[in-house]
Amino acid sequence: RQKPNWPIIFLFGLIAVFAGYSAWYGIYEGYSFGNWMLFIALYCFTGFGVTLGNHRLETHGGFKCNVVLEVFLLIGGCMAAQKSPRGWVGTHRLHHKYADEPMDPHSPRKKWMLSGPFWAHMGWMMFPYQYTQEEFDVMVRDLDRRKLIRVMNRLSFPLVLAGFVLPFILFGWEGLLLSGFLRLFMVHQITFSVNSLTHMERG
Repeated sequence: RQKPNWPIIFLFGLIAVFAGYSAWYGIYEGYSFGNWMLFIALYCFTGFGVTLGNHRLETHGGFKCNVVLEVFLLIGGCMAAQKSPRGWVGTHRLHHKYADEPMDPHSPRKKWMLSGPFWAHMGWMMFPYQYTQEEFDVMVRDLDRRKLIRVMNRLSFPLVLAGFVLPFILFGWEGLLLSGFLRLFMVHQITFSVNSLTHMERG
């Protein structure tokens, strides 16, 4: 049986509570135009960091780009708070190796009490699949040889914090609510939906 990852459970709960409050606050108090523009900019930046940076560029090598664009995408991916580049790529490569089979980290076919769409959506992070470190390391050998990736791995947590600090500096509490918590909640749900909604037929 998988053990609960309490820090992740607490983090998801915290983000959900503040995102809900952010939506309520927006309905009754409203947000400034500048705050909405920052919300859109950070949403797109972090979303593309995951989809183009972590996924297409680093996981699959789907395209080539110069180092400036790569750093830009990696920063966005880190600010999306979905693991370091190494953690994101390694997990996704394990998913492709065992696609929708029981060994897939987020397969909807998981035979457990949280099996199905919820497991594929976010349950797999709350009660993580216990792959061996050796198995994971094999997935990211190419990344471990690259200094840029090693640096970005170390910067991943500070960049997550930057996604909250920047809105607070620019727009105070309202910036933290909208462009911090609600933005991150929406980026998470859209990304997680790729694992759940798009795999439901096979689940």
